[in-house]
Amino acid sequence: VKILFQPFMNKQMRSTRKMQLLAPEVEDLKRRYGNNQQKLSMETMKLYKEHGASPTAGCLPLLLQMPILIALFNAIRAYTPEDMSTFVAPLFGIDGSTIALADGTEVVLNLATASNQMPGLMGWVLPVLTGAATFLQQWLSTANRQDKQQRTMMIVMPLMFLWFARPFPALIAFYWIFYSLIGAAIMFPLMKYWEKKDRVQIEAARRAKEEE
Repeated sequence: VKILFQPFMNKQMRSTRKMQLLAPEVEDLKRRYGNNQQKLSMETMKLYKEHGASPTAGCLPLLLQMPILIALFNAIRAYTPEDMSTFVAPLFGIDGSTIALADGTEVVLNLATASNQMPGLMGWVLPVLTGAATFLQQWLSTANRQDKQQRTMMIVMPLMFLWFARPFPALIAFYWIFYSLIGAAIMFPLMKYWEKKDRVQIEAARRAKEEE
């Protein structure tokens, strides 16, 4: 799935990086046209167009992933194998065994079990790994880590996914962890290449504007 969507993700990441690098120019436009919202919008879109950036570029990959995530979620909820041990080796205690919780209710630990149903620290292992994988992806995809807004997103997004992973089936967390790690491995060399290329292009455009 990751390889299938990678061309769309590349387009999204390329556009997002350019928008992040153009943040100083956007702030300058806000100072100049802050009292004229129509003019500000026109100049901002003109700036993005000149550098091949698009605020909507990130929507398509997310929309393409949604049906897969929904289908996976529904499939896991309906997953009732006869013998879990024949499908999955014991991992984090997710081996099909039945345990009794503190309130007396019994839970079958399998890939459809939500993390918050697992006892003790076991219930936090997958959510924490999900948050860590999301942070790695955010770290690699953030072009300007000095920007306050971008730094905030680097912290907020992993915490959100950590929290989302708690009530969701364990396999959703596994899917997102490995999806993020594969994405990070693909993105790392691309980001290094794009960082050098985009900075040269944007700096050249800044100098040209200053001279003009």
